[in-house]
Amino acid sequence: MRFDVDGANRARAIQALVGRNLPPLSLLHGISGVHLCLADQVVSKVETNEKKARADATMVRTWIGLFEGSGVTAVQAAEHALVPEVQQLGATVPEIGIYTLKLTRLKTPRTAG
Repeated sequence: MRFDVDGANRARAIQALVGRNLPPLSLLHGISGVHLCLADQVVSKVETNEKKARADATMVRTWIGLFEGSGVTAVQAAEHALVPEVQQLGATVPEIGIYTLKLTRLKTPRTAG
């Protein structure tokens, strides 16, 4: 889940998310991890050669809510539970993406690889 919170609401939003909103989501059935990541806006907006070569603009969302779970349904439930909470904190409408692990290759039968 990617979204932005303006600077005036930053401290209040961090306190609310970390202290109140995210911990209960980590207890939902099928959720194994809940993370709040904050991007460094200054570094993220540096014009690299790769960015200059692209035709489209790179939009960097400052806030990322990352949910790990045993299935798409569990992750979607956690994301959808958080959407109204972040919007009450003055956040932009979150962009939601689901990434699934399709294949794992192991070096040996007992070790990941």
